[in-house]
Amino acid sequence: MIKFDATADPRELQTGTHVAVNRLLWACGYNVAEDQIVYVRPEELVLAPDADVKDFTGASVRRLDRAELDRDLAHVWREPDGRIRSMASRWIDGETLGGHPGQGVRADDPNDRIPHELRRDLRGQYAIYAWLDALDVTEGQYVDTWVADPADPKRHYVKHYAIDFGQSLGVMGAGDFDWWRGYAYRIDFAQMFRALVTLGIGARPWQERSAPPLRGVASIFEAKTFDPGAWHTDTPGYTPFLTADRIDKFWGAKIVARFTRAQLHAAIEAGRFSDPRAVDYITDTLVARQRATAAYWFARVDPLDGFAITHATDGDTLCFDDLAIRDGLTTAGATRHQLAAFDHHGDPVGGAIALAATPAGRVCVAQLPLARGDDAGGYTILKIASTRPSGDGETVVHVARDPSSGTPRVIGVWRP
Repeated sequence: MIKFDATADPRELQTGTHVAVNRLLWACGYNVAEDQIVYVRPEELVLAPDADVKDFTGASVRRLDRAELDRDLAHVWREPDGRIRSMASRWIDGETLGGHPGQGVRADDPNDRIPHELRRDLRGQYAIYAWLDALDVTEGQYVDTWVADPADPKRHYVKHYAIDFGQSLGVMGAGDFDWWRGYAYRIDFAQMFRALVTLGIGARPWQERSAPPLRGVASIFEAKTFDPGAWHTDTPGYTPFLTADRIDKFWGAKIVARFTRAQLHAAIEAGRFSDPRAVDYITDTLVARQRATAAYWFARVDPLDGFAITHATDGDTLCFDDLAIRDGLTTAGATRHQLAAFDHHGDPVGGAIALAATPAGRVCVAQLPLARGDDAGGYTILKIASTRPSGDGETVVHVARDPSSGTPRVIGVWRP
């Protein structure tokens, strides 16, 4: 499939945005089509004998001839040498089944067992899409396909893809001259009522949105007014985003926070923007929005993660990461952790233990206090209290002995 930048839109904006966001979502772990920026000459586009024009329902309405193609190509941007910049998308393998439902499961997929409104990989996308200002989120922005297992062609399964990212990075609001996109739904009765009651008087942060006039950059894509918790998709129709809670969004924010500036820069470069200043600006803006995303959602949970137990002859050691320290949102010197252990009856196991984090946010407790006895498999509840400038928090880690080896292992994490 090939898409072009129309002459009614800024050069390189949608094609470059689409490919750059495509790379970032792939790096976040989602299936996407293989999309590339390519340059073609009009004469290199050859019509198939059965090429036709279809309406929005997919029904053929007439045969496509060269004259009509040339008339259409007159409305797309061309380079000074006559080449046409295009976004080429390799057609997704398998039999297309349509988008996934926002609620429930696919009736035709026995492996689809978790209702989509409860799936963390879908609910947690909220934080990721807010970071990318990917406003166009509907069931139609996803495609499920029926594909053969590469290892066994006799086996098939449903594979889920996210598609169509050209309206991200501020493109939708800038293209429609609706700077409030991302701050309210396209039809938002609550915002309408508030504006009516206040006579339009009040803070409108979206009025401050502006970006430098660079080719490939949406005029309103910036980080100064970005609020990770108040961001809105274009419409409220995608149920997983409506049911997402702070834990889901923390999950998404963790993924966002992992990217280095060099990785973000490489993803933006895939958009093949002709102005290197555009690549730098989009990268810098994403870094600023990344930091805002992490700061917002890490402040709404106790951002401890990566719990693991190692075993030695002199005892067991529990280690974990404090993401707020690791990502530079606070310092180890300004943070305190304290661990208390309890057995499955809720009785204390030993006394409270003060823990110290390294400057990189790594925290370990050696000779981990664990419940004795075999009646509950050594089940132990570890409560870790954190005190930091942004507020106090608590994380509860559940530990039990492996039935086969007898060594303790983390079996669950609860964030009150």
